[in-house]
Amino acid sequence: MTRFLLAILLLVVAGCAGGTNESLDPAATYDAVGASITPDEAVAAAAVLADPSAYVGKEVKIEGAVTEVCQSAGCWLTMGVSEAGMLRVDVPRDSAGAYVYTFPKDIAGRRVIVAGVLKQGADAAHEHGEHETHDATAADTAAAQAHDEAEAAAMTVSLALVADGALVERARTEGTETESPAEGVEN
Repeated sequence: MTRFLLAILLLVVAGCAGGTNESLDPAATYDAVGASITPDEAVAAAAVLADPSAYVGKEVKIEGAVTEVCQSAGCWLTMGVSEAGMLRVDVPRDSAGAYVYTFPKDIAGRRVIVAGVLKQGADAAHEHGEHETHDATAADTAAAQAHDEAEAAAMTVSLALVADGALVERARTEGTETESPAEGVEN
């Protein structure tokens, strides 16, 4: 009988030790856009901004809070805005010039993990064409002008990364499970 109770106790302890922790599961915390990436070995945006020479020209994963997102197309975001600088993250285009994916427009303040090659100085210049406009109205024109001004401000960054893929933190609503910010986002 003692052996039986000991076996059950060991199974219970092993079951508790091997349980999953939702906070460690990227699928439970993040939505993926673009190429599939993992959060493994992500470097804090503050660390990259503090010592960019250690990362420039290399494939890197960077984690940080989103400060601004392109409100026209979701084609760029900024993160790590501080006295140390700012990092701009762009969405790649395919051979036809279309965005490979887009960022959700409502993610300012959320955490992201992006992966790509970090560029600095002239190499970080944004090679971004104008957004396509279809049936432009006065409101569309005003929105495009506001977008261009925001984009111009974000282009003054000296560090940039074209993100092959990204993990976008899900929005948390009070007292509920996470909800997906990437609905309607092209993958």
